[in-house]
Amino acid sequence: MASFVVTVHQAPQTHAASMHALRFARAAYAAGHEVSQVFFYEQGVWHADAQRQAAPNEPDLSAQWLEFSAQTHTPLVLCHTVAERYGLEQTRVREGFTIGGLTELMTTLAHADRVVQFR
Repeated sequence: MASFVVTVHQAPQTHAASMHALRFARAAYAAGHEVSQVFFYEQGVWHADAQRQAAPNEPDLSAQWLEFSAQTHTPLVLCHTVAERYGLEQTRVREGFTIGGLTELMTTLAHADRVVQFR
């Protein structure tokens, strides 16, 4: 089976890309593939903001990513540089997300079969 790295580039408020990424990750895992890492980049780092709450009429994608991670043991990694640029400090990162960097992404990519980006 294949191993995938998924990257999410949009904020949870513009949830189309994140929803598609989550559906892809779930389907890949259900088909027996491995999702080695989900990397949140650009506006995607806002998925980990502990101070943000989903509006009543929108899905809580952060919670759904955390549930996926708990079920599959897939790391949810934020780009440190982008998080810092947006003022998303370690103290505001939801438990279950980790801060990493492009080096961590590249290390995981070196062992993955495919990378799938959701913009």
